[in-house]
Amino acid sequence: RIRLLECFGWPHGEFFVDSGSEPPADAQPFRAEIYSLLQEGIETHWSSDRVLSDLSTRMELFPELSARSEKISARLRSDDSVLSLLAALDGTRSLWKVIQSARTPRGLAAIWVLDAAGALAYRDAAKPESEIGAPGTPEIEIVTTESHAPSRPAAATPSSRRTPSQAEARATEDLRREIGEKHARLAEFDFYQLLGVAKDCDSATIKHAYHVAAKTYHPDTLARSGLEAEARAEANRVFAEISKAHATLSDPERRRNYDAERAGGASGIDANRLANAENMYRKGEILMRQGNFKGAFDFLKPAVELWPDECAYQSALGWTYYKKMPSEPELGRQHLERALALDPDDGVTLFRLGVVLRSLGQTEAAQAAHARASRLGGSEG
Repeated sequence: RIRLLECFGWPHGEFFVDSGSEPPADAQPFRAEIYSLLQEGIETHWSSDRVLSDLSTRMELFPELSARSEKISARLRSDDSVLSLLAALDGTRSLWKVIQSARTPRGLAAIWVLDAAGALAYRDAAKPESEIGAPGTPEIEIVTTESHAPSRPAAATPSSRRTPSQAEARATEDLRREIGEKHARLAEFDFYQLLGVAKDCDSATIKHAYHVAAKTYHPDTLARSGLEAEARAEANRVFAEISKAHATLSDPERRRNYDAERAGGASGIDANRLANAENMYRKGEILMRQGNFKGAFDFLKPAVELWPDECAYQSALGWTYYKKMPSEPELGRQHLERALALDPDDGVTLFRLGVVLRSLGQTEAAQAAHARASRLGGSEG
């Protein structure tokens, strides 16, 4: 299971679900829930851009749960974001709008799995109101719907489309002007100005502002807008900067670093290094919790190289040196001692050091570290 999860960290290659192939005759059963494993691998290793790229050709279609969806969705790793996403899959919203209802790593991974497993049925247009409702819709409603059918084609005749088309042309021109003005002033805007929010706003305001901007500037939104290639290229540049602003301001740690940099509290290079180190550490920490210490090592080592003066980074790397195969307890001890030099009262680091010292035969020092860790409430879960 761990080896399969590591595959999702490969920088090259592609993944797809093949439900039609027969397994080899000597294949052994894989005793793990495959759908939740796929979801976990994508959630842990893939960027949101990679998931969205795979789904990009269907962003303007209207998905709903198919007959296969119930048994698949029941096996997914669930939380509030996944439940919100499942509730939005009713055929009334485009795939892009469904994703916006719960755009978290777990939610994005869930929609990828549902799509790949054939658990979604796509429509070219939104589900008609007459079809919305619980299963077992009374037959009288079907008859009523059909009784109005002759009037519907008339609503779609060329003559009835002339006024909307003229309004659409004006809207396209307004959009072209807005994109051009924003693109021309990109260098003047900070991240808050790009999103149009106050510097002391909360995370919910930032998220809402990003969703509003995406409705205007996202490439999928502009695909059928009638804009020429130059305007679409400008819109892509604007949206890339808006996405960068959202990614920074929606992360508390990165937002603090950005604010400090703007206030002169840290150099731009230091702020970027710390942000990159924190990102590496978080990925490594997730893999550690999964028991994938070899994978965690590949993230924690560069985190320490980027920012060696953080106790948590040094402690995690030291523990990974000890737990990975082959184990390197002496290097683990060195990094754990560096972590304690940065924070002598870190109970988790003391506990880890005690385990490593015991493996090195230093029993008395291990007992002393564990006794102090116990007093401080430190342990390794």
